[in-house]
Amino acid sequence: MASGWSLNAPPPFLPTPGKPAIIWNDWIRMFDNYIEAIGGYNYSDGRKRALLLHCIGPEAQRVFYTLREDEEVLLERTEFLKAKKMLSKKYTTKIHEIAARVAFRKRQQLPGEKVDDYILALRHLSLNGCNFRNEDEAIRDQFVEKTSVHGIIEKLMGKSDLTLGKTVDFARNIEQSRLDARMVDNTNSARQSYEVNAVNFKPKSRSKSRPRPSHQHTPTPATKSTPGRHCYRCGSAAHLANSAQCRAIKETCRKCGKQGLYSHVCMGQSTVNHIDDDDFVLTLTSSTFNNSITCHPLINDIPTSLMVDTGSARTLIDKVMYYNTFSQFPLQPPLVRLTSYSSDKISIVGCFTAAVKYKDRHASCIIHVVETGISLLGMDLIEALHLQMQGSSLVDTCITTATPTAAPDPSIPTHILNRFGHMFTPGLGTVKGYELKVKMKENAIPVQSRLRRLPFALRPAVDKELDRLEHDGIIESIDASEWISPLSVAWKKSVKIRLCIDMRKVSEQMVIEKFPLPKIDELLAELNDACWFAKIDASAYHQLLLSTESRDLTSFITHRGLYRYTLVNFGMASAPPAFQKLMFRLTNHLHGVQCYLDDLIVYGKTFDEYTSSLYSLLSKLDSVGLKLNNKCVFDVQEI
Repeated sequence: MASGWSLNAPPPFLPTPGKPAIIWNDWIRMFDNYIEAIGGYNYSDGRKRALLLHCIGPEAQRVFYTLREDEEVLLERTEFLKAKKMLSKKYTTKIHEIAARVAFRKRQQLPGEKVDDYILALRHLSLNGCNFRNEDEAIRDQFVEKTSVHGIIEKLMGKSDLTLGKTVDFARNIEQSRLDARMVDNTNSARQSYEVNAVNFKPKSRSKSRPRPSHQHTPTPATKSTPGRHCYRCGSAAHLANSAQCRAIKETCRKCGKQGLYSHVCMGQSTVNHIDDDDFVLTLTSSTFNNSITCHPLINDIPTSLMVDTGSARTLIDKVMYYNTFSQFPLQPPLVRLTSYSSDKISIVGCFTAAVKYKDRHASCIIHVVETGISLLGMDLIEALHLQMQGSSLVDTCITTATPTAAPDPSIPTHILNRFGHMFTPGLGTVKGYELKVKMKENAIPVQSRLRRLPFALRPAVDKELDRLEHDGIIESIDASEWISPLSVAWKKSVKIRLCIDMRKVSEQMVIEKFPLPKIDELLAELNDACWFAKIDASAYHQLLLSTESRDLTSFITHRGLYRYTLVNFGMASAPPAFQKLMFRLTNHLHGVQCYLDDLIVYGKTFDEYTSSLYSLLSKLDSVGLKLNNKCVFDVQEI
């Protein structure tokens, strides 16, 4: 090895206890490159092994000495290869092919991410257990579907014999041409700015910003202008409002009808005719791209990709998309003000009216152009197209909150419906003879949180959900409470919303009942040798009465006033152990039943043994007044 230079070893794989910062396959590849570069393969077997153990770090080295050689390790010829094999078996993460492909399919090009960087990320994910038959085709298809380069999909669809290489070259050319065009625009803008600003250097402009020498003429008080002040009647900077020189004193404004000012300085102009109201936008910038849902409508017959955001009152596109795709449609002054959920103002470039088509739906919509951010499909266009969210797709129906169906789920077996069908009907049951009383700490201090602002687009759905909860007796309206928690809204996978109460500050002052939850390995041990299973979803928190003296603890504030729960709330810290204790008492004596919170597992070695345990459990739950969720699973041989 040449003298006078040295190479740094790769960073330690696991220097301290915890999770490695890099996956093993990547690290061992760096180590192999390092040992090759320093000529280490000419070292003795013991020296190479020692070098490996030194580089992996103290914690990984400690773990290594606890490992034992198995038959597969013993097949290796040298101690160095045996050590590599043992560490590889320990730290190589086995990724299921489906999970690896799901991660690959979810990866989309991030805003500002270059084409080459995105392709590199896809290549790395494809090598991480995807096992594609044709890796290049998979990367090509994923790139075309999830790229953020506007307009590339339409242009690529017309190409034949489209390989990954041709796709990447084409995308690079588009990316570079847009960068060059942006550079030219910036250069022209800078030149125009210089030419306009040059006007400010005329002697007349300088006379307003700095005093003239004493020998020059000083204007009389009647004609002298004060920097930053002007006449609000006519707009002149040569005098103030009540000066005899103002000709607007006797004039009448043609806009507001008031006397004493010209219409072009009327303050009512910008507030009466242009701005309607504040609209909210929940998602303007986001880091959670993996879970986003996009749709591809035609806006003025131009294919467009928008992220669906039911929390945004308006449909938005960013300035870059407008100038690249819609610049032929002139912008008009905005008719609304946009604010984010944190009340920050969103800068609007302008708006234009567009004809929108999605599948067989048509609508007219005002598209607002914003300075930066993600292009969004807002509630205005969702409602105009009569769409709604269902899971990860848009369907052609009006937006409503979900209501229970009158009939039980057809997946429930007939032999269960015949005996226990009434337990699956809509509505909540109430556990007989049980009432939860929450115990608070002796030094508990009541907390009152302020109202969290709710986007106007969500208010109809929230109102409907509040009405439903009050009608079902789950909540009740109150006038005052010492304890007040804030309300937040979450969307379920279906179109239904969930009202969540943030009770963290209240729960911190509760005395939590200690009742152990069973460990998963203990539950699995009980299920050994079982061949038939059922999973009962009780969802019974709302089926437990809350004592009257404890109800004020669940009070929450909404745009309609104060409410409190009459039944146990999901956000209460004392609810899980209390419910686990109740379920344990109900099922402890039953054979073939295991309980974990509101999930009950029924099992048996034979179908007769399984059904006997199932009927016993359902009879017990029915006797105390519980109803069941249609998500239950019956008569399966794996779970």
